[in-house]
Amino acid sequence: MNIDEIKLQLPEDIRLPKFRALADLLGNWIVVNKPEAGTRLPSERLLADSWGVSPATAAKALDILVQKGLLARRSGSGTYISGKSIAPGFSRVGIIAHEPIINDECYVTAVLQEFYSYWTSRNVDIISLIRTPDQYEQAIREYRLAGILVLCPQEHFAPQIHELIRKKIPIVTVGICLDGLEGHSFGSDHRQVCEKAVAYLHKQGHTKIGITTRSNSSGTRQREDGYRHGMWQAKLPINPSWIIQIQYQESYEDLLERLLKDGDMPTALLLSDFSRLAKLYDACRKLGVKIPDDLSVVAFDDPAFMAELDPPVTVFAQPVREITRMATEQLERLILHQEPMTSSPSDAILIERGSCKKRIHKSKK
Repeated sequence: MNIDEIKLQLPEDIRLPKFRALADLLGNWIVVNKPEAGTRLPSERLLADSWGVSPATAAKALDILVQKGLLARRSGSGTYISGKSIAPGFSRVGIIAHEPIINDECYVTAVLQEFYSYWTSRNVDIISLIRTPDQYEQAIREYRLAGILVLCPQEHFAPQIHELIRKKIPIVTVGICLDGLEGHSFGSDHRQVCEKAVAYLHKQGHTKIGITTRSNSSGTRQREDGYRHGMWQAKLPINPSWIIQIQYQESYEDLLERLLKDGDMPTALLLSDFSRLAKLYDACRKLGVKIPDDLSVVAFDDPAFMAELDPPVTVFAQPVREITRMATEQLERLILHQEPMTSSPSDAILIERGSCKKRIHKSKK
């Protein structure tokens, strides 16, 4: 095979690791062009030079396609087209949520885009359903699903999902990492991420750190647990009024006024839910609370508007697309009865912007 036949161009705004993106591009090229089985690929070094990546990155991309069965390695000879289909023996998978899915320009939308892109490129149909865990098995039979991805599961789903795994039903989850479901549950460890956020703020000189939470979300409950543990690790006191349970009928203005009146306003605030962040900014402007001079703000997840606020918001962003891709690849391996990949919680990425600043303590004379 001539190197010019498989010229691949990585997009400039790539979010996946380069080796995974290359594996996708090459896999799609093989599906579309259908090279003859047994065709030998150019060397990894030639491919790397052609694609503008390191030989190690090219090798890792080829390794993924070898694992999927699209390519085959022959010791001392090279890498060859196997002639096998990417997804033999099945034509339909499911994505299941326990409540209606709302596009959020951040998490859910990214999961759906990545999941749909992966399977449509393999000519596999996707069925979207709203079901509770006790209905998963029936849905799989009714719609003849080869496997399912559960979107944003709650912690109490774990026992029933574990039972389906015991029955060898291909299932993965994306959202919080559920205890005891290693290899099937993909997401961030929200407790650990929040501990890191507290440590980050403490390193910036903040000792009075608060958090806003919403009790109906497993992710935000885990973040509150991480907040408490992070404060304990930093040996910082927790004022109960700094743990702010946000209800939709309440306003940030009322909450901030109460904290200001009490005279124990936190100097930094972690936002476990970004949906009302703009309202916090409005309330601060009305009350004369300056961000970040009076109140540093750190959020989780990174929808586009975070960078457009004034000041733009410092965030611990989850690599949502990478998480979804790993979960989807694992689902495919489970469906094909291949050896599953090992998995661990994905780490969040700190993006520092203008909403957070160091707290300088004046020394006492």
